[in-house]
Amino acid sequence: MSNLRIGVLGAGIVGLTTAEELTRQYPSADVTIMADKFNVETTSDGAAGLFMLVSKFRGPTEELTRKWVQDSYDYYMELLHKDCGIFEIYGYSLSDSTRDACWCPIMASVLPLYRDATHEELIQFPGNWKHGNYSKALIARA
Repeated sequence: MSNLRIGVLGAGIVGLTTAEELTRQYPSADVTIMADKFNVETTSDGAAGLFMLVSKFRGPTEELTRKWVQDSYDYYMELLHKDCGIFEIYGYSLSDSTRDACWCPIMASVLPLYRDATHEELIQFPGNWKHGNYSKALIARA
């Protein structure tokens, strides 16, 4: 048993993520989550996030941005088969204007499946979609 004892205040998405990261960094530490509400009583209940990068996001350099995205994706993939709310999801991103509005070269290089939508796929959706992509991404649910 370690002498390191850590208390995390809050059992929402931030508190649980913090506790998980502390457990990873200090495996022998005693990490305790303290909160007045848990599970469905937290404001994080039902919250979700799609692992997707908008094409306009930029870090200091393209190389560093790509590294951030790849490192983040790899981290979430490590969590995929644990019972922590990370799931794979397939879906479309559509645009009625330009390809650049829905295409992100960095995501195309990181995700295992990221391709242009075919004309046959685009016409399945209501609206006048001119461009789109189909991808396999990750979603995090609280």
